[in-house]
Amino acid sequence: MSSLKNNPARDGGPDLEPPESSPDLPGQGQPREGETAPSTLEELVKKNIKWSQVIYEQNRRISRRLTLMAVGNYVRLALLLAPIILAAIYLPPLIRDLLETYGGLFGSADGAASPVGDLGRLLRQYGRQ
Repeated sequence: MSSLKNNPARDGGPDLEPPESSPDLPGQGQPREGETAPSTLEELVKKNIKWSQVIYEQNRRISRRLTLMAVGNYVRLALLLAPIILAAIYLPPLIRDLLETYGGLFGSADGAASPVGDLGRLLRQYGRQ
């Protein structure tokens, strides 16, 4: 685990290098066909374990980032919907009170229908329901 602390792959960069970058080329210290050297198998198992640790750390970081992204998306959605919901709750009574107070200023003297008067009638109907 201590070898992961100074690993460049831990920073999340695209350049992943194996923990021990000593490639085994054919013909260099490898056993012949049918033979298995215990030291070669041990090295392969150690490399496999180190690679697995690096991949595990990356997957853990990716999972954490995805979780934070999902939470952030819910927060953004709440910030978008909260004003709309609050406006739908609080604006109709406020507009109704405003029209009751200043209704004489918006209405016409000859009794003709005005768009604001229609709005007041609609708000009163909405308030009764």
